[in-house]
Parts: sequence; structure tokens; C-alpha cells
Amino acid sequence: MENVQMSGATLAQRVYMRRRWIHIVIVLLVAGIWMVPTHRVEARPTCATQPELCVGLVFRDYWQQQNGLANFGLPIGTSITRYLPGKEIFYTHNFEYSILEHFPTRKGVTRYQNTPVGQLWYERFGSELTPLGADEELMFQPGYGRCTVVESSRPSICGEFLDYYMKHGIQLDGQPHITRAERLGLLGYPITPVMKWSHAGQTQLVQVFSHARLDYVPNNAADNKIIRGKIVGDLLNANVALPTTPSTPINHLVESHVPLFDTTILDTWRKVMPSAGYWQAANQDIYLAVSSFTYHEYFYTVRAGHNLKYVAFTMLVKNQRMAWEPSVYLDHSYIGLIDTDGNYYSPSAMHKYLATPLTPSMVVPGASVVGQVIFVVPHTAAPAQIEVNLANLDAGVSRFSQNIELRVAPIN
Repeated sequence: MENVQMSGATLAQRVYMRRRWIHIVIVLLVAGIWMVPTHRVEARPTCATQPELCVGLVFRDYWQQQNGLANFGLPIGTSITRYLPGKEIFYTHNFEYSILEHFPTRKGVTRYQNTPVGQLWYERFGSELTPLGADEELMFQPGYGRCTVVESSRPSICGEFLDYYMKHGIQLDGQPHITRAERLGLLGYPITPVMKWSHAGQTQLVQVFSHARLDYVPNNAADNKIIRGKIVGDLLNANVALPTTPSTPINHLVESHVPLFDTTILDTWRKVMPSAGYWQAANQDIYLAVSSFTYHEYFYTVRAGHNLKYVAFTMLVKNQRMAWEPSVYLDHSYIGLIDTDGNYYSPSAMHKYLATPLTPSMVVPGASVVGQVIFVVPHTAAPAQIEVNLANLDAGVSRFSQNIELRVAPIN
């Protein structure tokens, strides 16, 4: 009987302990549910929210570095590999405002190019454009009368269209000032003056460029009345076949109104330039002169590269203004070299190792600075012009540029 009672007590205790363990387990499970970390489920990114994720890898860094959303717009589709028999492989990617090309075998800034689609757009939509009448120019064209001419054979760029054109370009030299070459690289040359475009029941002012279309939106904020037109999107919507071959590089040579050497003479400069004499230019009382052009395969022990060479020369900058007039600021990175084929080059990073480099300088009236500049160009290239961009140290820090023409006899 005692054994039976003890077994009953033992059984009761075991049942109690089991229930207690079950209770503990349930408590721990409930606590565990509350302790499991929760993760917020994010919406999947789209091309509208993170457009850089939709840009092909060979274009992504360039697109971001060049303020891609503002300059090229949202990506359309994916990157396309182009195969041309007997020629280099290149890639293209369509964007709302532009078509970008990438050439993997090229060097530096020439690896990327903006396709000139303006003429293609004009051929398709030109019939919808009408010129401004004489009585409409002052009424509709913003800033009419304040104009510039990129080339004498092309339409003027005026008013707020001019303001936009002067402030926008691709980045070639890492400097905030937009150079002529940078503007041409993004927008190109004007094809039309400002015109009225009547399309889809609306009429707006536009100006067509070789690489872009600029639209005037009068209801936008004062600093945003000129915007990039969706020129590539228009062509795709109209089922216009887009270019599939590499575009011809922009000819950066500036018009010269003086007799130039014959190409047979200039071709000899691909091997060596005249060693004596100098070339000069003057604008706004700032005198420039360049001389002593030399070619080098190596700079110290650093080779220029396969089929490349260094071009070095000396530059003089003199401020001939009166004492009360503004000083000017000069930086070597504001200087560009244009070869006889129309290609543009920025100074080499080896500049800092020159014996007497042209250093960033404030040149006061009556003063001058002298220094060397160095570039890397194809081994067959011959210098044709030197582009110099300067800043007046006046209240508005106004900018101006001038070109030194080299395709003439040097002054001895």
C-alpha cells in the first residue's frame, strides 16, 4: 500500500513537472516571437527611383560623373554591343536626351561620345517648326538681342537659350568653368534659330542643336525656363531608326579668318613642329604667346602610351590692362590643345612634374607669367590651335576665352 501511495505521489509530481515545463516552453516561445528582429520590406527600386541601376555598367560611372540625369535623362532600355566588320567594337545606350557611345580601346575623354541626333530629329519634325515673325521675336524670344555666334555659318544662340548653353557641358578638365569644347561635347552646334514647334496640339519655343534640343518653358522658375527636350524619346515614339554606326567626332577647330598653311605643310608637323619663333593672340587686353613645341615618347621614365606622344610647349600670359582694370586668373587646366584633325585634349596629369610648369596665377595689370604645359596626344597628331580660358577678377568673375592659331607661320 505504501508503495502504491509513493507511486501515486511520484506520478503526480511527474505530471506537475511536465506541465511546468510545458508552461515554460510556451512562455519562451511567446517571448521568442517578440524577440525575433523584424525587417522593413522596401519597395523594389525602379529606373525612376534609382536610374543609375538601369544604366549599363560601361556607362554607369561616366553617367554619374557627368550629372547624367540632368544632362542625358533617364535610361531607355539596355546597353547594346555594336559589331562592325574590320573595325573596333563599341557600345551604345539610349537616354531620353542623348545616345552615349563607349569605345573601350580609346584613351581618356575620347572613350565616351555623345551621338549627334539633332539633325535626325530635325529631318523628322522640321515640318512642324515655323520661324518667329519679325513682330514675334521681341514678344516671344526670351532675351532677344543678347546673342552669340558659335560659327559664322550657323544660327545665333540668344537670351535664355544662350545662358543655358554657356552653363552646360560635359566635364573634361574637372574645373567648374564650362569650356567651348565641353559645351560642344554635350549640346553641339545650333542647327536652327529659336522656332515655334507645333506638336500634339501644343506650341512651344525650341532651338535644335546637333546633339540636343532645348525647350523654353515660360511657367518654370526663372533659372529653369530652358530644359533639355526628350529628343531620343521623340525619335523612338515616331519609329525613326536610330544610328547604329559610330558618330564622327566633333571638329573643335575654331574658325580663323586668316590664310592658313596648306595641309601638305601641316602634315609634316605630325613629326616635328617649327623649333624657332612663336605664335600669339590678344583679346580684352590679355596677350598670349606660345613657343618651343617639342614631342616626346617618354617624360622622364613614363611612356606616353602605345601610339601616343607627349606635346610640351611654353606659354606667356601678359595682362596689358590699365592699373584700375581687373586682374585675370589663369589655370593650366583651363588650357586645351586642338589638333589639325579637330580633336580636343586636356592637359596631362604629368604637368606637375615639368621643370617650370605654368602654375595657377592671378595676373594683375602690367604683370606676366610664363610656364610650360604638357599634353598626351596620338603619335600622328599635330597641334593646330591652343584654347585658353580665363576669368576676369571683377565683381561677376566674368569668363572669356581666346584661341591661338598655330597653322600660320610663326613670328621670328
